[in-house]
Amino acid sequence: MKANDFFKELNLENKALSITLAKSGTTPENPRERGCSMKLLNRAVNGEAICFNQQSLSCPGAARGMGFFDGCPQIKGGFGYFISYGAGEGFPEGERMKNTPETAMEMLQNQPVDVLGGYDFIIVKPYEEQDNASLVSFLAEPDQLSGLIQLFSYRTGAYDNIIAPMCSGCASVFRIPLGELKRENPRAVIGSIDSFSRVHFDKNTFFFTIPAKSFHEMLDDADNSFLIASSWKGVKQRLLNS
Repeated sequence: MKANDFFKELNLENKALSITLAKSGTTPENPRERGCSMKLLNRAVNGEAICFNQQSLSCPGAARGMGFFDGCPQIKGGFGYFISYGAGEGFPEGERMKNTPETAMEMLQNQPVDVLGGYDFIIVKPYEEQDNASLVSFLAEPDQLSGLIQLFSYRTGAYDNIIAPMCSGCASVFRIPLGELKRENPRAVIGSIDSFSRVHFDKNTFFFTIPAKSFHEMLDDADNSFLIASSWKGVKQRLLNS
C-alpha cells in the first residue's frame, strides 16, 4: 500500500511527520526561531518544516529531551526538585511528576544516551515518501492509534513491543524513539503523556512514533492485514465520519 493510501485508510492525512537527522552544513538553513519544542512541533503538525538544533530551544529540558546532550538540564534549584516537589520559595514551582528528587533523577539516568550519534540537527516536517527519515511519528486519535498499533504488531508475536513512557513530551517523541533504533527489535513509542505537553495538542490525540523502516514494513503488510477484514469496516467508517 502507498503511504498516501494508508493515510486515507486511517484518516491520517496531515497527521504524519518525518523526523530526520542532519549534520551541520547539510541543512537548508540554520534554525532562525527559538521556542518551546512542543510549540515548534505543533507547527510541524500544521504543515511547516522545522529544523531544530540545541540553540533553537528555549526550554532548559528540551535539548536534553530531544537528545542534543546527555547531561542534566540546568534548572534553578535542581532538575530533580523541579520534576518533583520543588526546591522552595524563590525557585521554580515543582511539576510533581515524581515523588522525590531522587526518583526524578533516576528517570533521567534510565533514559537512552547518545541517541543522535553525532548529528546536530533534527528536521521535522510533514511526511513525504522521498524523505530520508529515521523516524515517522503520527498524531493519532484512539481509533487511529488502534490501527497503528495493530499494524505495527502484525509481524511479531510479542505483546510488549509498544511502550508509553512517563517522561517529558519531547523525550517521548525524540530521545526515547531514537534510542529504540539501537535495539535489535525497536519498540513503538506512544508519546505526549505528560501534562505539560498535553495542552499543546488536541485533547483526543497522542503521538505514535516508530522507526521509518517499520513504517515501510507496515505499508508492505497493509493490503493483507486486518485492514481488509470485516472487523475493520466499522472502525473505518467511524474514522471517515470524524
